Amino acid sequence: FDSNATTDPGTTVNVAHVDGPNTASDTMSGGTYWFHLRACDNAGTCSEAQHSGPYRIDASAPSNPSSLASTSHTISEFSNDPSITMAWSGAGDDSGSGVAGYSVVVDETSNTQIDTSIEVPHIDGTSVHNWTSSDLGNGNSYYFHLRTCDAAGACSATVHRGPFMIDVSPPTDPSEVSSSSHETGT
Repeated sequence: FDSNATTDPGTTVNVAHVDGPNTASDTMSGGTYWFHLRACDNAGTCSEAQHSGPYRIDASAPSNPSSLASTSHTISEFSNDPSITMAWSGAGDDSGSGVAGYSVVVDETSNTQIDTSIEVPHIDGTSVHNWTSSDLGNGNSYYFHLRTCDAAGACSATVHRGPFMIDVSPPTDPSEVSSSSHETGT
């Protein structure tokens, strides 16, 4: 294995032949690689080199968005909107496989570590991605959690935003109304 498409593997036997499938493996960091093979007999006569590839390895997680904020709520302020809309931009994957999408969750815990399922697919050429929650419960504080995942299955660390506080109930009517400066007329 190496990063050149046409490397000559030489005539040294690196893997002894066995009956059944023969295998070879190597540990590589991220990058693009080719496999090179030549069969040699016991007399030292070898076949032409065979080349297979490219095999692309993306061994690192993508970056999270550089911009992540709610477009519907302000952190630590009550809102009468029962659903939270989040917007983000700037996620990337310099390792080659590209951003596949985003794992997102809204809950009542400030530091939830979320799984790698993709709820919001990444759309190339879109500068801003958006997501809106379902209607959430009244009187609670909520947190938004996001992970960026690449096409190779690697995901970034979880980022968190919040608390977003929701209050959609009207206040109760006062039980008694009076005026200290005026008497009620009959």
